[in-house]
Amino acid sequence: LAPLASLVCLHGFLPQARSFAMPLHSSVEHGGRFMGMGGKSTLALRVPGSKLLTSIRKSFMSSIRAEAAPIAKEENKEITMHGRSRVDAFQWMKDDNWQQVLREPQVLRADIREHLDKENLYTDMVLAPTKKLQTKLFQEMKGRISEVDASVPSLDGPYAYYSRYAVGNEHPIVARIDRTDINAWTPDGAAPASYKEILDANILAEGKEFFKLGGVEQSPDHSIIAYSTDVKGSEYFDIRFRDANTGVELPDVLVNCSSSFVWSADSKQLIYTIIDDNHREKFVYRHVLGTSQDADRLIYEELDDGFFLGVGLTESERYIVLASNDHSTSEVRLLDAKNPALPPVLVQKRMEGVLYEVSDHGDAMLILTNHGGATDFKIVQTPLASLGVENWVDLIKHSPGTLISGMTNSNGLIVRSEKINALPRLVVSQSACAPAGAAVAISSEFVIDFEEEAYSLGMSGFDEFSSTTLRFSYSSPTTPSSEIDYDCTTRERTVRKTQKVPSGHAPGDYVCKRLMVPSHDGAQVPVTILAHRDTCLT
Repeated sequence: LAPLASLVCLHGFLPQARSFAMPLHSSVEHGGRFMGMGGKSTLALRVPGSKLLTSIRKSFMSSIRAEAAPIAKEENKEITMHGRSRVDAFQWMKDDNWQQVLREPQVLRADIREHLDKENLYTDMVLAPTKKLQTKLFQEMKGRISEVDASVPSLDGPYAYYSRYAVGNEHPIVARIDRTDINAWTPDGAAPASYKEILDANILAEGKEFFKLGGVEQSPDHSIIAYSTDVKGSEYFDIRFRDANTGVELPDVLVNCSSSFVWSADSKQLIYTIIDDNHREKFVYRHVLGTSQDADRLIYEELDDGFFLGVGLTESERYIVLASNDHSTSEVRLLDAKNPALPPVLVQKRMEGVLYEVSDHGDAMLILTNHGGATDFKIVQTPLASLGVENWVDLIKHSPGTLISGMTNSNGLIVRSEKINALPRLVVSQSACAPAGAAVAISSEFVIDFEEEAYSLGMSGFDEFSSTTLRFSYSSPTTPSSEIDYDCTTRERTVRKTQKVPSGHAPGDYVCKRLMVPSHDGAQVPVTILAHRDTCLT
């Protein structure tokens, strides 16, 4: 909707207008699909002889003349912070009770609500002449994505789990199939005979003005599904539980949570975080199924308001990770997934400016960190019995100019994602899990090769710790995104899914080149050039 957004920007008559962002899907996957209809493009208004835009502009201006835009009242208030004072004429628009408003929007102060309602009514009036154009543009944008879509199933024990969208759906359907049917699955084909829907977020969203599905996690024994939802737009999530076989909802409900959580190994306990009144993830709790949330035990409280908490699992699923971090410092604690009632074990006390993340590999802990001046990061190892920094030993040494951006592992393999000259690569290391009292050793390693000169990679990891199949995403300026399963033993690739462009795309019509261009100071700067194949590149 660039022309409309530009016009709004130029004339400035929507100081706090309703957003143009129109969600097509809300996805539980990373990078959920949203159609953004905003943006600035004054160029669009300068197209010579654009009768359509001229008509839009005249309609807008006639609407503006018909009724004046609502003007927010000004009430000067002096605010002093960090030893400096400023005057804010619109401080009154921040409800002093904003924490409660996040949870209960209906308690928003009446004068604030009255002004926002006027702005929204005015927005609707001004944009009314563009309704047909909005619909046309939206349909054109929607025509460039596939409404029938699905994530690639992830193997877990006897099943493979995935989410999918049907035509007209705003939200995902979570389903599973038998593990043996994994090769019969296709992104847009008929579902295998073992297909079973275990959660339809579209049904959960019925009758609600707002709905967002957060995390969905099956219990290790596959009997229960835990899922989180936000029905107010406040990002305070409720966690609920459902029998995966019957679809019956369990009575347990956890409120004021973040969207993510993890199961204990016995499938009877859930580790989750609570958000405080200032919307920070500050507390980690342990919930026992069948009990009240009031009985949940506090595992850890983050006392530094500058840090946020998150929970996860190591790749082996032996440990539950409690990660505290800000933008430059991190601190990790570990819970035994088989006995999360035991006190958490601190890996290394936070050190200002030091980031680290962990994953166990047999009797050793692998740690990706920038400790010791490793600006581009390195991988160290340490025995599980002595996790502190004084025991860290380099496994993959720091190499300036080679950024290690991620790490994953399975039984016998370590894979790291790197960037050299801004070009990503995946390095596979053959490395047996360390036996008791021994260290991790790398016997050999290789780089996964790609033919194109410029591309993007995303490392998803191994579905299971016993697997040798690495999943990653691949795309380039000419090639639509694809999900690839890579056998690290045979080096065979299986493309599980390729992005479809219903409006059409011919990769062969374009060429992509990657050049190293010297800057004014002699530094070599990587440049990617995308052009039609008929373009003369000198």
